Amino acid sequence: ICTIMLIITCSINTITNYRFHDGSLTGLARYTITFDAYELIEDDENEKVIFLGSSKMREAIDGHLFQELSDHSYSVYNLAYAGERPYHRMVELEAMIEANPDVVVLELGPNSFSSLSNPLMSGNLEKMNLLMALSGKSPSNSIYYDLISPEDKEILPENIFDSLEYINSFTPKAYEHTLSYSIGIESPPFDCEINVQCSPSPNSNEFSQYLRYPPQFPDWLKSYREQNREEIYFDRYLSPFYNSSLHTAEGNYNKNHISYDFIIQTLLENDISVVLIALPYHPRAQQNSPPNHWEYVNQSIETYEKNPDILVVDWFWEDWGNQSFIDISHFSRIGEIETAKRMNMILEEYF
Repeated sequence: ICTIMLIITCSINTITNYRFHDGSLTGLARYTITFDAYELIEDDENEKVIFLGSSKMREAIDGHLFQELSDHSYSVYNLAYAGERPYHRMVELEAMIEANPDVVVLELGPNSFSSLSNPLMSGNLEKMNLLMALSGKSPSNSIYYDLISPEDKEILPENIFDSLEYINSFTPKAYEHTLSYSIGIESPPFDCEINVQCSPSPNSNEFSQYLRYPPQFPDWLKSYREQNREEIYFDRYLSPFYNSSLHTAEGNYNKNHISYDFIIQTLLENDISVVLIALPYHPRAQQNSPPNHWEYVNQSIETYEKNPDILVVDWFWEDWGNQSFIDISHFSRIGEIETAKRMNMILEEYF
């Protein structure tokens, strides 16, 4: 098995890795570096907290702020990424446990219980395929595999060789991009210093800092406010927001909800403390939400609050004010600072 893992690890050649990290191959590099992130976290001898969730969580957590606010020397890592679903995230569980964090903080919101097609399609299928392949483990021997639906098992890697084949399918495109970049036909798609869609190399000095505080979205709402066009923004984007699957719970115990509970239970069984955090939306989204749109989220929060083994931080319906947001769902710097102040007081109780 060790030999096989070495083969698959070595086969992910340097050029393909570079193209994963700069977003050339997937359009979003952040979820391709999570296993590298867990290896770095494992080597951190401090007490450790890992934040997981969607872009909503990614935009909320600045690990450096926690260090500035805390009297304790604990490390905060932000591994949230856009479009995250618990069904995807459970693939990381074994690596997560091996990283030996003291606390894992999970986003609790509509995306936790959002719908996924069965079988998976398009972007969700690619993300699941790649996470399973990059894990370096045989999927069928992994702890999450029984939760994969029969329909998905038909189209996802089953063993280490399936994973190797999937990874290698990216190699021709990786070489094509690299050649085009080197002779000036095209440029890399993103500037990794400022863009959320790419990542610095895990071998770089910047990687550790990136895992604590990744690049953030621009403040779109501020731009609209400065032009006295804020109402135009909400007229344009609020209705589509409610129709997005990421901001809508499906309303039943689906693949994501089952996976979410599996992650919680597995972490607890491995003596890792679990905190669930329900982040608020922009006040306009709260005030104008369709009747019962987030009722399943409300009910789930109440259910988790009854579990004595986990801590639920419920800010879901709190009004944090317009200035705390850069858009309908993501925090501004003001929101980040408020989150760090509140969460630091909570987390210090664990150390």
